[in-house]
Amino acid sequence: MRLSSGDPARVGYPAVRRPTCPSCGDMLFAAAATEFLGEGKIRNIWTCDSCDHEFRTAFALPYEI
Repeated sequence: MRLSSGDPARVGYPAVRRPTCPSCGDMLFAAAATEFLGEGKIRNIWTCDSCDHEFRTAFALPYEI
């Protein structure tokens, strides 16, 4: 096993940023739930602590078989 610094630019993964609520603009710190959809696809479900707005984001990581 090889350890890395976790820097996304060094390991070739896209930078994943914390979203802001599309309703009130507050920054969110942790997803309420995460779904692994297979083949590197991930969906996060977010709930804003300030206004209770719920929304989803999705992204894909490099996937190899």
